[in-house]
Amino acid sequence: MNIHVERKTKQAQESVDHSDNRLFITYYTDPFCCWSWGYHEILQRLREELADKLNVRYVMSVLYPLSSPIQAPLEMAKAWDISASFMNIPLRSSIWQKKDPPVTSEHACLAVKTAGLQSVFAEQLCFHKMQEAVMMRGMNISRHSIITLLAEELADEYPEDFKLLKFIKDFSEEKARKQLDKDVHYRTRQGIEQLPTFHLSTLKGKKMILSGYKPYGVVRNSIRSMGL
Repeated sequence: MNIHVERKTKQAQESVDHSDNRLFITYYTDPFCCWSWGYHEILQRLREELADKLNVRYVMSVLYPLSSPIQAPLEMAKAWDISASFMNIPLRSSIWQKKDPPVTSEHACLAVKTAGLQSVFAEQLCFHKMQEAVMMRGMNISRHSIITLLAEELADEYPEDFKLLKFIKDFSEEKARKQLDKDVHYRTRQGIEQLPTFHLSTLKGKKMILSGYKPYGVVRNSIRSMGL
């Protein structure tokens, strides 16, 4: 996410359009979801076009919990290669061929919800930092040491928006865990089985669900059909 778009995102959150002409997206995702990486630029474009009319809620869905760790990393590499080819975007699938490949997405999801205790903007910054780290930099974000390193980077890049000491303190406390559990339970209650999923809604009662990755044109036309 480039700095211009990020600042516009924060400004939009601080000056919300209070008319009925707003779009709410509930975004079911996970930093390890390769198909969600395809929504990275799509969300940038939507934020630029819709500005303060757009409100995005991130629901961390924990694709790979500690209770069910990743067992076949080479199969993950193949899946990432397929998705990268389909979406025509780069992915660092070689991470799954290393001696110490990721085993869970739970820690990264917890990091995102921990950042969310600071602000919605901090939560979104953290999600994109974790996502970019694993997808583009080949970093094992299932490791606490890597999460701490990325948090340090965020604090350096956004000192006004992301507080490192608070993040480190909150990461080990129950409040962040409860926020993550709340997201997982919400996904279950809503019956969301595929990631990524966009649940689109307006204050006028219009609703739509986009399950799985969709190209920008499909997403934008769906939004237009809702009057935005």
